[in-house]
Amino acid sequence: LPASIEPLPVDKPRYLAGLACGPLDVLDAIEAGVDMVDSSFCHQCTTQGYALTFPLKPPNSSTSDDSEEETKGKGKRKRTLVDEKDAGKDRDAPYVEEDAARRLLTGGDAFKTNLWALAYRADKRPLLPGCQCLACTRYMRAYVHHLLQCHEMTAAVLLDVHNYYHFNRFMEAAREAIGDGTWKD
Repeated sequence: LPASIEPLPVDKPRYLAGLACGPLDVLDAIEAGVDMVDSSFCHQCTTQGYALTFPLKPPNSSTSDDSEEETKGKGKRKRTLVDEKDAGKDRDAPYVEEDAARRLLTGGDAFKTNLWALAYRADKRPLLPGCQCLACTRYMRAYVHHLLQCHEMTAAVLLDVHNYYHFNRFMEAAREAIGDGTWKD
């Protein structure tokens, strides 16, 4: 890759198409000088029933949820499949990486969680604690597991929403690191 990029003009964007690998390959591409990446990794994970969970610094939780207050004021309740009482304190806890051994035992790895695994059939946590995507704020792992088991198309929609949101946050963190001059750290 570095040999292919070296002769390209520095003032033009460098595009890498068809990258089907994970975040480490994206980091390698950025390190080599690639500006844009076209990757099918998120969708491949979705079709296999995986939720991306590789470590990221989650978005600031200091922002308030104004939509919640507005719906309460109008007498309407926000529709959700997560029962806040049952979800417990883990629901809004900052992202803490799951035990790697458990993910390996359930068919996941360091980058993703296998929601086909029976271990998630009663798991009331969001796909990724601390994630602010629609799938994580409104639905729990048990529900997505159930949708996968029933071959319901909504499972793929929710996983795509989460996976693309998480990958975009990953790319935002990379851009911030480059902009701040902390990329090499």
